[in-house]
Amino acid sequence: MSFTLYEDLAGYEEAVRNRIINCIENVGGGQNRVYLYGYGMMGRFVYEQLKNRMIIQGYIDGDKDKQGRIVEGNVRIYSLEEVAVESIIIIASLAGWHEIFHKCLNLGYVHCCHYEELAFYDHTLPHWEQAFDGMAESVLKNKQEYDKIYHLLGDARSKDVFKNVLYFRLTMDLKYSEKAHYISIQNGEKPYFDSDIVYTSEEEVFVDCGGFQGETTEDFIEYVSGKYKKVYCFEPDRQLAEIARNKFTEEQNRVEILPYGVGKEEDVLSYRAVGNGSGNFADDGTERIRVVKIDDIVKEKATYIKMDIEGMEEDALAGAQETIENIKPKLAISAYHKCDDIFRITEEILSYRQDYRIYMRHYGPHCSDTILYFI
Repeated sequence: MSFTLYEDLAGYEEAVRNRIINCIENVGGGQNRVYLYGYGMMGRFVYEQLKNRMIIQGYIDGDKDKQGRIVEGNVRIYSLEEVAVESIIIIASLAGWHEIFHKCLNLGYVHCCHYEELAFYDHTLPHWEQAFDGMAESVLKNKQEYDKIYHLLGDARSKDVFKNVLYFRLTMDLKYSEKAHYISIQNGEKPYFDSDIVYTSEEEVFVDCGGFQGETTEDFIEYVSGKYKKVYCFEPDRQLAEIARNKFTEEQNRVEILPYGVGKEEDVLSYRAVGNGSGNFADDGTERIRVVKIDDIVKEKATYIKMDIEGMEEDALAGAQETIENIKPKLAISAYHKCDDIFRITEEILSYRQDYRIYMRHYGPHCSDTILYFI
């Protein structure tokens, strides 16, 4: 496999730099008015990052119900047609951003770019999602590692998914991530339960790390038609864990909801609970949450471990090393929270056991929900 979109990181940086300069060259002099395209969670995030660097004239949004509203104190939401073509438009949406970009260009709005491109160009700007931080650089700097992973993948679907995920990371063109998603679900599979990959028995012990409100545990029970031995569901957000616990009152003997994080060692860490599944352990967290090792807590013979834990996957795998070495459970591990997750997680697991077959699927519209299966 080879990457032909750009020769190297310098070529990629030059392509992005030219687009950014074309977009914002007049911002400093105040010649053009700046608008943020998209009034949603990302739009509000971008507004907070840029409001002290440039004068934000307003938002643009295609939702007619939002247009005309005054938000952030005195910022108006416009339709695109109300905005002068010489304006600078910074796209602050992940949904269909390439379509927005080309729509703007086709209508004569030539000063247009995406916020994540600004964050790539200006490293003092934070990324909207951790997954964007260094994602293009990682592909271009680590070609040998990615080539190695490509040749380890166990089926043609995985290789197609892999190529499209990496092409998205180089271009931010959603057509690639959407294709990776389509390839992954073409048989109707749900995340973590691809029937071409995951085979089960009536003795399954499922370890759900990052259980949220119990959705993946519900999917597991449905997948095995209710025939399983045990579920351990780890969710450090106490409110979410309680919601999950209430779902499984009839299964409480077999479904254990544990309000802990999972890591490489027993600890108590600061946790930022946000209630939407994106909570994470961080120094500025407002709660103190117990972190445990899977090797210490899961007493039954674990047969399937799933992890989606906001970047702590490597640590959690280290805390499951004995289980992996001695039992060889099936693994479904999120590999998108950090830019190098794909090859770092693979290297870690193969250092514990080299006899896993590796597969990849992608279940999201952009950079999120890339999953590595180890069978």
